[in-house]
Formats: sequence, structure tokens, C-alpha cells
Amino acid sequence: TGLAIAGGATLLGAIEAWWWSDRGQSAAKRLSTDTAEELRSDAEVGRANSVELVPSGRGLAVRISW
Repeated sequence: TGLAIAGGATLLGAIEAWWWSDRGQSAAKRLSTDTAEELRSDAEVGRANSVELVPSGRGLAVRISW
């Protein structure tokens, strides 16, 4: 009985971890797509003179100059 409960709890924990990570990745993808579209539209309108990705300590950062 104890092994069945432990196995069930492990399986439910794995499913929950997958669900939360998939949800987080989907939200990050939407945010990234929305941000990219907004930056492109600003550059096309002429609001931003320069939009570039630059390396930072934790990945990439967006540098915008007007």
C-alpha cells in the first residue's frame, strides 16, 4: 500500500511539474512575441532610432535609443 501511494504521489508530482513548466514557457513565449512586435512597430514608426540586443550578465538585454 505504501509503495502504491508513493508511486502515485510521484506520478502526480511529475504531471504537476510538467504542467507548471509548460504554462510558464507558454507565457514567456507570448511575452517575447508581444515585446518583439511592439519593438518592431516602434522602429517602423520612427520612435526608436536604434533597437539592439546586447549581452548582459544573465543573457540578452534590449538597448533602445531615441
